[in-house]
Amino acid sequence: MRGDAGLTQRLLLRGTGFAGLVTAAGGGLVLTGVLCPWYAVVAEVSMLGGDSSQIVATLPGFPATPGGWIAGGLGVFVTMLGALIAFDRPPLRGRQLARYAGVLLLAVATVSLAWVPELTDIAAGTTAELLDTADQLPVGVELELHATAASGPWWVMAGAATVVVGAFSARAG
Repeated sequence: MRGDAGLTQRLLLRGTGFAGLVTAAGGGLVLTGVLCPWYAVVAEVSMLGGDSSQIVATLPGFPATPGGWIAGGLGVFVTMLGALIAFDRPPLRGRQLARYAGVLLLAVATVSLAWVPELTDIAAGTTAELLDTADQLPVGVELELHATAASGPWWVMAGAATVVVGAFSARAG
């Protein structure tokens, strides 16, 4: 048993093994991003010269968005592929597959950051209630709602970049 642990440690600490671990860690970052909120509705209240903002609703990447589904599937794939590369058991063209998946994940994250859905697509009920409340506010108090990208796509982008770096670092295999 002790010899197997030493061999496994040597496999993981050599160049290709470490690159596989980096690739798998990137997949883990992608999966973290998939479970984080991707979009948020932010309410900004202005009164008496002061501004205040607060997130009032969020939309997770998975299962609510197509990008979340794509990133989730690719995150699981890349995590398994990174583990196979780390333990010197990569499938044919495993390094290329990891690179392509990383680039596709970068594209998904970029599109998710660039295209933010409408307020009603994120939280229709909450948005309607707040807009009704905005009409009843006293003079001098203003309420604005806007949709913005949250942390999820940024996590996916960081994970995708880590996957690409790990896949390029692994030797051909």
